Amino acid sequence: VNNKDELLDRLVQILKDDIPNVIIHEAAKDLQIREKSGGCAVPGRSVSILHTRTKGVEKPFFGVYRLKNSIPMKNMDGKIEDVETILIMMLPENTRSEAGDVMGKISVALLENSHWIQLLKKGSSTEIIQEIVKITR
Repeated sequence: VNNKDELLDRLVQILKDDIPNVIIHEAAKDLQIREKSGGCAVPGRSVSILHTRTKGVEKPFFGVYRLKNSIPMKNMDGKIEDVETILIMMLPENTRSEAGDVMGKISVALLENSHWIQLLKKGSSTEIIQEIVKITR
């Protein structure tokens, strides 16, 4: 993957395999709208977070995708930054607010918790899940 558009196309293909009963055109559309609405990379962290509510999923989805080569993406400050790791969080469109609160806590931790960032970049799935439990308590 060499750029943001190729990345989004590739993620859509991966999500087809990773999410049961996904309505891929809805999920892809909502992720693209989110990405275009403003910078998604966390400044100084090499991590981008794509999160949205969508008709495309039936259950909350959380995925971490590590890139072989970094790609430039706009960060939350409007500057271009090389991104190595993508965090995708999707909620069903009509999800209760508790799930949104959990997504918010995970997002805030990206700004405040350097250990969380390192786990996303290099940790095992078990370590990531354990940290999510800590973050969302």
